[in-house]
Amino acid sequence: MRILAISDVHGSAVALDQVAGMASLFDILLLSGDLTDFGGERDAAELLMHLSAFDGRMALVPGNCDKKGARDLFAERGLSVDGLAKELAGARIAGVGGSPYHTGVTPYERKDGELGRSLASVLEKSGDESLPLVALTHAPPKGSGADRLKGGDAGSQALREALEKFAPPLWLCGHIHESPCAAFVGATLVANPGPLRDGRFAVASLERWKGGAWRAEAELRML
Repeated sequence: MRILAISDVHGSAVALDQVAGMASLFDILLLSGDLTDFGGERDAAELLMHLSAFDGRMALVPGNCDKKGARDLFAERGLSVDGLAKELAGARIAGVGGSPYHTGVTPYERKDGELGRSLASVLEKSGDESLPLVALTHAPPKGSGADRLKGGDAGSQALREALEKFAPPLWLCGHIHESPCAAFVGATLVANPGPLRDGRFAVASLERWKGGAWRAEAELRML
C-alpha cells in the first residue's frame, strides 16, 4: 500500500493542486490536520475541491487551526477520523485531531489527557486486526523526533503513552513545522511530513513481513 501523507496545508490551493496531480501514484491520501489557515466551512469546502482526485481514498484529522465549521464539514463528508476509526483501502485509520492546549488562541486546542484518551479508545476497538493500523494525529507524540522545537520536545505525552501501549506500525502527524521527520519509536514509524504549504510531503508504505507483522517505510519529499 502506498500512502501520500500531507499536513499543515494552511490554505495553499497551489500546493493541493500539485498533490492532486500525483493521485494515480497512490492508494490513499492521509492529511494530518490544518487544511485551512483559521478557516471555516466555506474555506474547507473550497480547498477540498482541489483534492477531488482522491474522492473515496482520503481521510484526515482537523488541526488546531481548523475552525469548528471546517471540522463539522470534514465530519459531514465522512473524511474525518477525529475520535474515530475507519477502514480505507485495506488499512485501519484511527485518529484524533487538534493540539495540546498552549495559548488558547487557535481554534482547536485540547487538554493533553483528552487527546490520549480519545485516541486510546479508538485504538482499542479499531476493527479488523488482520489489517494494518495507522494512527493519524495532528499533534506528534512527545520525544518521537517529529516534535523537536527550539531544542526541546514539544509533542504530546499522552499520545506518546498511546504509541507505547498500542504500537501501530505507522503513525502520521504534523503540527510542528520545524520538525519534518521519519523515525522509528520501537516498532512504530512516526512520520511528520512537514508543512505542505512549504512544499513538504511524505510517501509511506505498509507491507506484511514474514511472520505476519506489518512494517512501514516512509520518505520525506519536496514538491
